[in-house]
Amino acid sequence: SINNIARLFTELLNERDAVLEESDKLEAQRNALSEELRQIEDLMTELTRRKHDLTSKLKRVVDREDKVNSLLDDLDRRVGSIGDQTASFERTIRKLKGDSSAIIADVQEATEDKPELPPSACIKTLYGHDDSIECLDFDMPFGTLVTGSADKTIRVWDLSSHRCAALLQGHTGWVRTTQVRAQTLITGSGDHTIRQWDLSRLPPMPTSATGTPSTPFSTPDPAEICVRTYRGHTGGVSCLMFDDKWLLSGSVDKTVRQWDLETGTEVTVLRSERWIDGIHMDGADRVVVGDLTTSSSDSVLPAHTISTSSEDDSSLDGLGTPKKGFKLYNVGGHVGALQFWHHALAAGYGDGVIRLWDLRTGRCHRELAGHLGAVTTLKFDQANVVSGSVDKSVRVWDLRSGECVDEVRFDAGINDLHHDVWKISVAAGNKDIKIYNRTTSLIRTLDGHTKPVRTLRHMEDTLVSAGMDNVVKIWRL
Repeated sequence: SINNIARLFTELLNERDAVLEESDKLEAQRNALSEELRQIEDLMTELTRRKHDLTSKLKRVVDREDKVNSLLDDLDRRVGSIGDQTASFERTIRKLKGDSSAIIADVQEATEDKPELPPSACIKTLYGHDDSIECLDFDMPFGTLVTGSADKTIRVWDLSSHRCAALLQGHTGWVRTTQVRAQTLITGSGDHTIRQWDLSRLPPMPTSATGTPSTPFSTPDPAEICVRTYRGHTGGVSCLMFDDKWLLSGSVDKTVRQWDLETGTEVTVLRSERWIDGIHMDGADRVVVGDLTTSSSDSVLPAHTISTSSEDDSSLDGLGTPKKGFKLYNVGGHVGALQFWHHALAAGYGDGVIRLWDLRTGRCHRELAGHLGAVTTLKFDQANVVSGSVDKSVRVWDLRSGECVDEVRFDAGINDLHHDVWKISVAAGNKDIKIYNRTTSLIRTLDGHTKPVRTLRHMEDTLVSAGMDNVVKIWRL
């Protein structure tokens, strides 16, 4: 009837007015948010300018400090040399006069115990990098030390003389991870690449090298020292390890890649995955997962993260029939740490899970779950995996049972750790280094850095650390 049509028309007009009113409100909110965003962008621009100014000032201060420290070291050597020459001259005169006291003094000096440095003492501080030091490695207490930095360079140090032997350039992003073994150095960077360097091609540094300790003895052409560049990751390289045959690398692209060191070719790409049952499509053509095996509540996933492939064993039931469901890839997030031995690989992921892989099959055969944040570092031996996370904890896992057998809490997220049978050295997100005694559960502190420590490693009674204060410190434990 006409009355019904009129009533319907009135309702539509009212509904249109309500929609227009809501549209006006949304437009006002959009304008307000745009203005707020513009103000934030202006503030960020100003903060960036101030950061640049402060960085320039800081660099000038560090350069002056480096020169002063070098001058002080030179004066100390000259004073010591004068003292040695004076004592030698006195002994010569005494011997010419037939005084037996010089012989007695020589015997006493030869048999006298040299004073030892106290435990937890910083032996030396090395300067040179222009930005935060993100990674380091060394092969022996008085051997070769390598440091990688946010200044995109690698420095090679002689630990016996505490001098910089070489400055290596070539990466176009932060140097995030490194390992040195004999004369082979491999580095990974935020530029998505891995570089292999032959340190035997560096010119030998004489024992009587002159100049400041931070001045590189050589700055070789990368084409002469870098023997190979590995390309394949689509994100920054965050961790790596190599042995005589294989190189394994982890990345923010959520993959672990295995490389053949002899040929430089990529052998395997490992992606974390999970099979999902109980699915349906909602009205917006999104895939809704009703059972994530760990939760009974529905979750909505973007379709590009899944695959319905049923070509491998994990998507077949006991009768060989394809199962109904989806396989999720890269469920673990970015790869923050890894270590392998023969065919066993342990990798820590952004979802806080440590996944144990068999490199022969390319399959993950166990997951160690317990961290509440991304795993940033891990090491393992024949009995345990020791891991650190942004959840401010270090966990010790039993490899046989998969259980967490020890947990140590700290005040900040864990940046790096290194362990042996007796102790765990921890860089816990601040300027201190914590040494955890695995027998007594006591913790002692090494205090010397002025900004958060990013990386460390210990061997025997020597510990080397570096961080956001751009310096390397060598400690006696």
